[in-house]
Amino acid sequence: METRKNFGYTASIVKDTNRLIASSQANWAALPIGSYIIFDDEEDFYKVSDKETFFLIKPFEKIEDDRILINENLGVKINLNDSLKLTFKQYEAIDVKIKKSGSGFKVGDILTVKGGVCKKDLFNDLMLFCELKVTEVDEDGGIEQLSVASKGAYLEAPEDLHSFDSAEIEVTFSDLEKRIIEDRSISNILYSEDQTIIVLNHPLPTDLAEGKFSVEKSELLLNTNYTKETKINTTYRILTELTPNLNLPLLRSDLSKNEAILNEALMTLDREIQQIKDKLT
Repeated sequence: METRKNFGYTASIVKDTNRLIASSQANWAALPIGSYIIFDDEEDFYKVSDKETFFLIKPFEKIEDDRILINENLGVKINLNDSLKLTFKQYEAIDVKIKKSGSGFKVGDILTVKGGVCKKDLFNDLMLFCELKVTEVDEDGGIEQLSVASKGAYLEAPEDLHSFDSAEIEVTFSDLEKRIIEDRSISNILYSEDQTIIVLNHPLPTDLAEGKFSVEKSELLLNTNYTKETKINTTYRILTELTPNLNLPLLRSDLSKNEAILNEALMTLDREIQQIKDKLT
Protein backbone atom coordinates (compact mmCIF):
# COMPACT_ATOMS: atom_id res chain seq x y z
CA MET A 1 0.00 0.00 0.00
CA GLU A 2 1.40 3.39 -1.00
CA THR A 3 1.66 5.64 2.04
CA ARG A 4 2.58 9.02 0.59
CA LYS A 5 0.53 9.74 -2.46
CA ASN A 6 0.08 12.88 -4.50
CA PHE A 7 -3.69 13.04 -5.01
CA GLY A 8 -3.74 15.98 -7.41
CA TYR A 9 -1.12 18.57 -8.18
CA THR A 10 -1.71 21.59 -5.89
CA ALA A 11 -4.14 22.84 -3.26
CA SER A 12 -5.01 26.17 -1.62
CA ILE A 13 -6.31 27.21 1.78
CA VAL A 14 -7.15 30.55 3.41
CA LYS A 15 -5.65 31.42 6.78
CA ASP A 16 -7.93 30.64 9.75
CA THR A 17 -10.22 28.37 7.71
CA ASN A 18 -10.35 24.58 7.49
CA ARG A 19 -11.32 24.15 3.81
CA LEU A 20 -8.54 22.92 1.57
CA ILE A 21 -9.44 23.30 -2.13
CA ALA A 22 -7.59 21.16 -4.64
CA SER A 23 -6.98 21.18 -8.36
CA SER A 24 -9.85 19.57 -10.24
CA GLN A 25 -7.34 16.89 -11.23
CA ALA A 26 -7.43 15.61 -7.64
CA ASN A 27 -9.20 12.30 -7.15
CA TRP A 28 -10.36 12.30 -3.54
CA ALA A 29 -13.29 9.91 -3.97
CA ALA A 30 -11.36 7.02 -2.42
CA LEU A 31 -9.55 9.12 0.19
CA PRO A 32 -10.36 7.76 3.68
CA ILE A 33 -11.66 10.16 6.31
CA GLY A 34 -8.98 10.41 8.99
CA SER A 35 -6.10 10.60 6.50
CA TYR A 36 -3.39 13.18 7.10
CA ILE A 37 -2.26 15.94 4.76
CA ILE A 38 1.05 17.79 4.84
CA PHE A 39 2.28 20.63 2.64
CA ASP A 40 5.65 19.93 1.06
CA ASP A 41 7.21 23.06 2.59
CA GLU A 42 5.93 22.41 6.15
CA GLU A 43 6.38 19.97 9.02
CA ASP A 44 2.83 19.98 10.43
CA PHE A 45 0.17 17.39 9.55
CA TYR A 46 -3.54 18.14 9.32
CA LYS A 47 -6.24 15.52 9.73
CA VAL A 48 -9.02 15.15 7.15
CA SER A 49 -12.44 15.20 8.84
CA ASP A 50 -14.70 15.31 5.74
CA LYS A 51 -14.85 15.76 1.95
CA GLU A 52 -17.10 17.93 -0.21
CA THR A 53 -17.49 18.99 -3.85
CA PHE A 54 -18.80 22.19 -5.43
CA PHE A 55 -19.40 23.52 -8.94
CA LEU A 56 -17.89 26.90 -9.92
CA ILE A 57 -19.43 28.84 -12.86
CA LYS A 58 -18.21 32.32 -13.85
CA PRO A 59 -18.58 34.64 -16.88
CA PHE A 60 -15.38 35.65 -18.67
CA GLU A 61 -14.14 37.88 -21.44
CA LYS A 62 -11.23 36.91 -23.65
CA ILE A 63 -8.35 39.42 -23.53
CA GLU A 64 -5.87 37.34 -25.52
CA ASP A 65 -6.28 34.09 -27.42
CA ASP A 66 -4.96 32.14 -24.42
CA ARG A 67 -6.10 34.48 -21.61
CA ILE A 68 -9.50 35.14 -20.09
CA LEU A 69 -10.49 37.83 -17.58
CA ILE A 70 -12.91 37.33 -14.67
CA ASN A 71 -14.04 40.50 -12.87
CA GLU A 72 -13.53 38.99 -9.44
CA ASN A 73 -10.59 37.81 -7.38
CA LEU A 74 -11.25 34.07 -7.33
CA GLY A 75 -8.51 33.41 -4.77
CA VAL A 76 -8.37 29.78 -3.66
CA LYS A 77 -11.43 28.78 -5.70
CA ILE A 78 -9.25 27.88 -8.69
CA ASN A 79 -5.94 26.06 -8.98
CA LEU A 80 -3.22 25.38 -11.48
CA ASN A 81 -4.10 22.46 -13.78
CA ASP A 82 -7.85 22.86 -13.18
CA SER A 83 -9.79 21.37 -16.09
CA LEU A 84 -12.20 24.02 -17.35
CA LYS A 85 -15.20 23.79 -19.64
CA LEU A 86 -15.58 27.07 -21.51
CA THR A 87 -18.96 27.61 -23.14
CA PHE A 88 -20.26 30.27 -25.50
CA LYS A 89 -23.25 30.93 -27.73
CA GLN A 90 -23.21 30.05 -31.41
CA TYR A 91 -25.71 31.18 -34.04
CA GLU A 92 -26.83 29.48 -37.26
CA ALA A 93 -29.29 30.23 -40.08
CA ILE A 94 -32.74 28.69 -39.61
CA ASP A 95 -34.87 30.41 -42.28
CA VAL A 96 -34.48 32.38 -45.53
CA LYS A 97 -36.92 34.64 -47.44
CA ILE A 98 -36.56 36.41 -50.79
CA LYS A 99 -37.39 40.13 -50.47
CA LYS A 100 -36.18 41.19 -53.94
CA SER A 101 -35.48 38.54 -56.58
CA GLY A 102 -33.02 40.66 -58.55
CA SER A 103 -31.68 39.47 -61.92
CA GLY A 104 -28.70 37.80 -63.53
CA PHE A 105 -28.57 34.78 -61.22
CA LYS A 106 -28.44 31.15 -62.29
CA VAL A 107 -29.30 27.85 -60.64
CA GLY A 108 -26.43 26.63 -58.49
CA ASP A 109 -25.12 30.08 -57.53
CA ILE A 110 -23.86 30.24 -53.93
CA LEU A 111 -24.56 33.37 -51.87
CA THR A 112 -22.31 33.82 -48.82
CA VAL A 113 -23.79 35.61 -45.80
CA LYS A 114 -21.27 38.02 -44.27
CA GLY A 115 -21.53 40.20 -41.17
CA GLY A 116 -21.70 39.41 -37.47
CA VAL A 117 -18.72 37.52 -36.06
CA CYS A 118 -18.14 34.33 -37.99
CA LYS A 119 -16.47 31.36 -36.31
CA LYS A 120 -13.28 29.98 -37.81
CA ASP A 121 -12.60 26.28 -38.20
CA LEU A 122 -9.05 26.16 -36.83
CA PHE A 123 -8.45 22.66 -38.14
CA ASN A 124 -9.19 23.56 -41.78
CA ASP A 125 -8.42 27.30 -41.46
CA LEU A 126 -11.82 28.20 -42.95
CA MET A 127 -14.49 30.70 -41.94
CA LEU A 128 -17.82 28.98 -41.30
CA PHE A 129 -20.13 31.34 -43.23
CA CYS A 130 -23.76 30.61 -43.95
CA GLU A 131 -24.18 29.74 -47.64
CA LEU A 132 -27.40 29.97 -49.65
CA LYS A 133 -27.87 28.05 -52.89
CA VAL A 134 -30.00 29.32 -55.76
CA THR A 135 -32.31 26.46 -56.77
CA GLU A 136 -34.75 28.21 -59.12
CA VAL A 137 -34.68 31.41 -61.23
CA ASP A 138 -37.09 33.17 -63.61
CA GLU A 139 -36.35 34.10 -67.25
CA ASP A 140 -34.46 37.24 -66.16
CA GLY A 141 -32.34 35.35 -63.67
CA GLY A 142 -34.38 36.56 -60.74
CA ILE A 143 -34.19 34.29 -57.69
CA GLU A 144 -37.38 32.25 -57.24
CA GLN A 145 -36.16 29.64 -54.75
CA LEU A 146 -33.24 29.35 -52.31
CA SER A 147 -31.99 26.59 -50.05
CA VAL A 148 -29.65 26.79 -47.07
CA ALA A 149 -26.54 24.93 -48.26
CA SER A 150 -24.70 25.61 -44.99
CA LYS A 151 -26.22 27.01 -41.79
CA GLY A 152 -22.94 28.63 -40.82
CA ALA A 153 -21.52 29.27 -37.37
CA TYR A 154 -21.40 32.77 -35.87
CA LEU A 155 -20.31 33.94 -32.45
CA GLU A 156 -22.41 37.07 -33.06
CA ALA A 157 -25.36 36.78 -35.46
CA PRO A 158 -25.37 38.93 -38.63
CA GLU A 159 -28.20 41.36 -39.43
CA ASP A 160 -31.27 39.74 -41.01
CA LEU A 161 -31.38 41.62 -44.36
CA HIS A 162 -28.60 41.01 -46.91
CA SER A 163 -28.01 42.40 -50.41
CA PHE A 164 -26.52 40.29 -53.18
CA ASP A 165 -26.11 42.62 -56.16
CA SER A 166 -29.74 43.37 -57.16
CA ALA A 167 -31.33 40.80 -54.83
CA GLU A 168 -32.30 41.24 -51.19
CA ILE A 169 -32.53 38.18 -48.96
CA GLU A 170 -33.76 37.98 -45.37
CA VAL A 171 -31.91 35.37 -43.30
CA THR A 172 -33.11 34.52 -39.80
CA PHE A 173 -30.50 33.35 -37.29
CA SER A 174 -31.02 31.59 -33.96
CA ASP A 175 -28.64 30.59 -31.20
CA LEU A 176 -28.15 26.88 -30.70
CA GLU A 177 -29.92 25.36 -27.68
CA LYS A 178 -26.73 23.59 -26.70
CA ARG A 179 -23.77 25.84 -26.03
CA ILE A 180 -20.46 25.11 -27.72
CA ILE A 181 -17.91 23.67 -25.28
CA GLU A 182 -14.15 24.13 -25.38
CA ASP A 183 -12.02 22.14 -22.91
CA ARG A 184 -8.90 23.80 -21.50
CA SER A 185 -6.72 23.59 -18.41
CA ILE A 186 -5.12 26.37 -16.35
CA SER A 187 -1.39 26.89 -16.89
CA ASN A 188 -1.08 30.11 -14.86
CA ILE A 189 -3.20 32.45 -12.72
CA LEU A 190 -2.69 36.22 -12.25
CA TYR A 191 -4.53 37.95 -9.42
CA SER A 192 -5.34 41.58 -8.70
CA GLU A 193 -7.59 43.16 -6.08
CA ASP A 194 -10.84 42.62 -8.00
CA GLN A 195 -9.86 40.62 -11.08
CA THR A 196 -8.41 37.26 -12.07
CA ILE A 197 -6.61 36.48 -15.32
CA ILE A 198 -6.45 32.80 -16.27
CA VAL A 199 -3.79 31.66 -18.72
CA LEU A 200 -5.02 28.63 -20.67
CA ASN A 201 -2.92 25.72 -21.89
CA HIS A 202 -3.80 26.50 -25.53
CA PRO A 203 -5.70 29.27 -27.36
CA LEU A 204 -9.43 29.72 -27.79
CA PRO A 205 -11.10 30.39 -31.17
CA THR A 206 -9.74 33.65 -32.58
CA ASP A 207 -13.01 35.59 -32.77
CA LEU A 208 -14.45 34.47 -29.45
CA ALA A 209 -15.08 37.48 -27.20
CA GLU A 210 -16.83 36.19 -24.09
CA GLY A 211 -18.54 33.22 -22.49
CA LYS A 212 -18.71 31.24 -19.28
CA PHE A 213 -16.39 28.72 -17.70
CA SER A 214 -17.26 25.97 -15.26
CA VAL A 215 -15.23 23.57 -13.16
CA GLU A 216 -16.08 20.93 -10.58
CA LYS A 217 -13.93 21.25 -7.47
CA SER A 218 -13.19 19.11 -4.44
CA GLU A 219 -12.29 20.27 -0.98
CA LEU A 220 -11.11 18.61 2.19
CA LEU A 221 -12.38 19.74 5.57
CA LEU A 222 -9.60 19.66 8.14
CA ASN A 223 -10.21 18.96 11.81
CA THR A 224 -8.56 22.26 12.79
CA ASN A 225 -8.23 25.68 11.19
CA TYR A 226 -5.08 26.43 9.22
CA THR A 227 -3.44 29.22 11.25
CA LYS A 228 -0.51 30.06 8.99
CA GLU A 229 -0.52 32.46 6.05
CA THR A 230 -2.87 31.72 3.15
CA LYS A 231 -1.47 29.19 0.71
CA ILE A 232 -2.18 29.41 -3.02
CA ASN A 233 -1.41 26.51 -5.36
CA THR A 234 0.92 24.68 -3.01
CA THR A 235 2.05 21.09 -3.48
CA TYR A 236 1.02 18.64 -0.80
CA ARG A 237 1.08 14.97 0.20
CA ILE A 238 -1.47 12.75 1.88
CA LEU A 239 -0.82 9.90 4.30
CA THR A 240 -3.37 7.12 4.02
CA GLU A 241 -1.63 4.25 5.87
CA LEU A 242 -2.86 4.47 9.47
CA THR A 243 -3.05 2.38 12.61
CA PRO A 244 -6.32 0.35 12.83
CA ASN A 245 -7.76 1.82 16.03
CA LEU A 246 -6.68 5.43 16.56
CA ASN A 247 -5.88 6.12 12.89
CA LEU A 248 -2.38 7.33 13.67
CA PRO A 249 0.03 7.81 10.74
CA LEU A 250 2.63 5.05 10.45
CA LEU A 251 6.36 5.63 10.08
CA ARG A 252 8.06 4.51 6.90
CA SER A 253 11.72 4.27 6.00
CA ASP A 254 11.11 6.05 2.68
CA LEU A 255 9.58 9.17 4.29
CA SER A 256 11.62 12.32 4.83
CA LYS A 257 9.45 13.73 7.63
CA ASN A 258 9.24 10.84 10.09
CA GLU A 259 9.88 13.18 13.01
CA ALA A 260 6.74 15.14 12.18
CA ILE A 261 4.76 11.91 11.78
CA LEU A 262 5.98 10.60 15.13
CA ASN A 263 5.18 13.91 16.86
CA GLU A 264 1.64 13.85 15.46
CA ALA A 265 1.13 10.30 16.73
CA LEU A 266 2.54 11.15 20.18
CA MET A 267 0.33 14.23 20.50
CA THR A 268 -2.75 12.16 19.68
CA LEU A 269 -1.75 9.47 22.17
CA ASP A 270 -1.10 12.12 24.79
CA ARG A 271 -4.62 13.51 24.37
CA GLU A 272 -6.22 10.05 24.46
CA ILE A 273 -4.32 9.01 27.61
CA GLN A 274 -5.12 12.29 29.37
CA GLN A 275 -8.83 11.84 28.56
CA ILE A 276 -8.73 8.33 30.07
CA LYS A 277 -6.98 9.64 33.22
CA ASP A 278 -9.55 12.42 33.59
CA LYS A 279 -12.39 9.90 33.40
CA LEU A 280 -10.74 7.61 35.93
CA THR A 281 -10.13 10.51 38.31
